Amino acid sequence: MDGTMMVVLIVLIVFAFITFNNIASRKHKMEEMRLTSQAANDDELTQLRAQVVRMEERIRTLETIVTDEGYQVGQAIENLK
Repeated sequence: MDGTMMVVLIVLIVFAFITFNNIASRKHKMEEMRLTSQAANDDELTQLRAQVVRMEERIRTLETIVTDEGYQVGQAIENLK
């Protein structure tokens, strides 16, 4: 091989190495972002589930109040006013 061919080959090898390194780095960053996003989604899901439990408890309490005979009598009296 002559000198020019050797230089071109070295440049191509260096370029290929840099490209491979960039691709590997981006894949690593994307995986980190995916894991971070998944953790945030898991936290949000946990918070939403807790909120649903609290709301179900409140609904049960309201149902108890509304179906209570004393409440219904009170409502009937209020409606008569």
